[in-house]
Amino acid sequence: FIVKFPPGGAKYSVTFCKSNKAKSKKSSVTDETLRDELQYVHTKMRDWHAAALRDWDRVKARKQAEEDGNTIECSCCFGDYAFEEMVACNDGHLFCIDCLKRYVEEKVFGHGDLGVNHTELSCICLDGCDGWFNNEQLSKALDNKVMKKYDELQTSLVLEKAN
Repeated sequence: FIVKFPPGGAKYSVTFCKSNKAKSKKSSVTDETLRDELQYVHTKMRDWHAAALRDWDRVKARKQAEEDGNTIECSCCFGDYAFEEMVACNDGHLFCIDCLKRYVEEKVFGHGDLGVNHTELSCICLDGCDGWFNNEQLSKALDNKVMKKYDELQTSLVLEKAN
């Protein structure tokens, strides 16, 4: 990393390297606050890079599916997607990752519930499906922040239902 401060300020060059003996990251920065900030930036950049790669893989998969004529229609937005971009409730209804992500974010951050008398996220399908989404399908669509909030909401609903 190269860290630049305001004009006329100091310039620090920080290198993270892996030791062959110890699998920890070392830094030449001695200021603990700066080291913490750099570690935070490093983590955010790594997360951003992983998300960009996932998005790129989705684009390639959709393009290939379109060329092969193997797209699947989302039951929510009716868009055509590659199989890799789809998630399913336990009854088999298929939705694109984007629709599930928006649905979960609205449920978790908007309503604060997962459906009437549910401790699992109920299916989006409007035909009266009693299905739900398991954690494997949810983690395919959600980032860590939303998944953590979903887990917290689910835990509180389970505890509330137990009382």
